[in-house]
Amino acid sequence: CSIHPDSVKQTVKLGAVSKPGLASGISGPEQKFKIQLLNCSFAMSTPAPGSPIGNNVSVTFTGPQGGYPGTGVTNTLLGITGSAKGASIQLIDYSSKLVSLGQKTTLQELAQSSNTDLEFTAYLKPNPGVAASDIVEGNFTSTVNFIMNYE
Repeated sequence: CSIHPDSVKQTVKLGAVSKPGLASGISGPEQKFKIQLLNCSFAMSTPAPGSPIGNNVSVTFTGPQGGYPGTGVTNTLLGITGSAKGASIQLIDYSSKLVSLGQKTTLQELAQSSNTDLEFTAYLKPNPGVAASDIVEGNFTSTVNFIMNYE
């Protein structure tokens, strides 16, 4: 598959969440994003004649782990940088499963000679176990890379 140019470098705006909201466990609004695959094609061959090989895809996201020092940094949260503190980014795949950084997402089937949108969700959430006094409002960014895995 080819990757649509708009999918290669994306900005996903996660909105604002107040300090009292984060301190009480409220997450920010969910923001959808997608990786658009174009003109997918794959071989029809073994293991069984006529069975496609490589017609499933998963994505491996890599980036800084999120969480809170002392209460656990975890690969299920994407870390942030900037003036904001006490929160991380949660990524969810199309099957509503948490994305673990460095691990493959749920496989998604591709159709021969077609385009496919791989859909994901991101939102800001408080770090597990963070104290209200350790939450700082402010700007934040994060960078995540992705690898396509064809099976």
